[in-house]
Amino acid sequence: MKKARKIVSLLLAIGVSLSFSACNSGSNASGSGTTTNNGTKKEIVLNYLTYRTGQNVGAKYFEPSVARFNKKYAGKYKVVIQEIVQDSYDEKIKQLAQVSKLPTLMDGMHDTTWLKNYVVKNKVSYDLKSWLDQNADIKKLCIQDSLNYCTIDGRVDFMPNIISSPTIAYYNTSMYKPDKKVRDMAPDEFFTSLGSNKIAFMTGENAWTTQLFYSALIANQPGGSDLLSKHTDSKITDFNNSIFINATTELKKFLQKTASSNTLGAAYADADNTMLSKKAAVIFNGAWMFDDFRASSKDKWSNGFNGDNITCDLYPGNIALTNNATFGGYWIANNASAEQKEVALAFLKFVNSPDEIEQQILISGGFAPNLTYSADFKKEASSNRLLTLYTNAFNDKTKIIPEFDDVVYPSVAKPGFPNLLPDLINNKTTPKEFCAKLTEISNQAAKE
Repeated sequence: MKKARKIVSLLLAIGVSLSFSACNSGSNASGSGTTTNNGTKKEIVLNYLTYRTGQNVGAKYFEPSVARFNKKYAGKYKVVIQEIVQDSYDEKIKQLAQVSKLPTLMDGMHDTTWLKNYVVKNKVSYDLKSWLDQNADIKKLCIQDSLNYCTIDGRVDFMPNIISSPTIAYYNTSMYKPDKKVRDMAPDEFFTSLGSNKIAFMTGENAWTTQLFYSALIANQPGGSDLLSKHTDSKITDFNNSIFINATTELKKFLQKTASSNTLGAAYADADNTMLSKKAAVIFNGAWMFDDFRASSKDKWSNGFNGDNITCDLYPGNIALTNNATFGGYWIANNASAEQKEVALAFLKFVNSPDEIEQQILISGGFAPNLTYSADFKKEASSNRLLTLYTNAFNDKTKIIPEFDDVVYPSVAKPGFPNLLPDLINNKTTPKEFCAKLTEISNQAAKE
């Protein structure tokens, strides 16, 4: 827990400060790429395959950031966004890798097992070590756990994370009025405090909001937080133990008694809408949800919802969920042309500059533990009610724990876990049987 405590300490320092302030890309084996002449200048075009577009939560920062990059480097570099659905991204990248047609620059992937066993092992990614050494101002901003994790055999295969953004709990104070802070409650206390209020759970897609709370319930079990913290690398394959069975029993109780009426089959968009239409008083999500509660998003509100009534807190048991020891959000194909690597590295330098980091935090939440914030940022952040609440929710006893999907094989996180939830809710599967099926799916994944 030393690493988690270190992050919390840095975050607390930030909190004090805030309070005081009141594909188919241009580079692949086939050499597809576009260079255009703009007058006398040569413009290198990088086609960027990404899911951070449109209604995706990452689009709110990413699309304007690309626009700012293109404006700054007009006539020299240009990033062109190509859209893909997030759920299809990992598989698409794997398919392109098999035919040596990887995009030049890629987003982070959930399947870290594939990244290790294929990308790292075969040196498919461009080594960023020299670039980071040459850009010491960026390197010093990297979260050490992420830098360590991205460094393998002397190579840095992925851009380490600079921003940490633990997921949390949001609730509507016009509906749910707990007697004490959620983070100071045990799960049973939280259950009782809800009364007739509902939680925006989901079983569709990767059951995101549900698996977050499941992670917190696991972490609240004796030995649960240590178990999750130890398995970000070696995935959990045996769920036939009291930690998971008891957490599943608690999850079943919450799903049966406090789940919003549309939980079965609900995708993320459904859970989001449930919260924004006052059909649920609580949702578990990342700091990137801040924007949904701002007046600029009121076109998404209905049924008398008002974002000013939303507050945020940590999970019961004083728990926040994230995995800082992970591969970062960007990586570059090693077989990209020198020209394409040039624009990709320029983009990495741009998005990891202090100004862009601060913009991302203001829009998507989180914190950069190694960045000295500017006076303008502190002023704007201090007027950002939810960002201030978020920052100040952490204390020196907060446990920052990896999420369930960080410690299991991808096929367990999805479709395994989501597909098992309906039968759990409908009493067709007991918690013990649920865990036995998770074990079966995990053991099969381990063989593949």
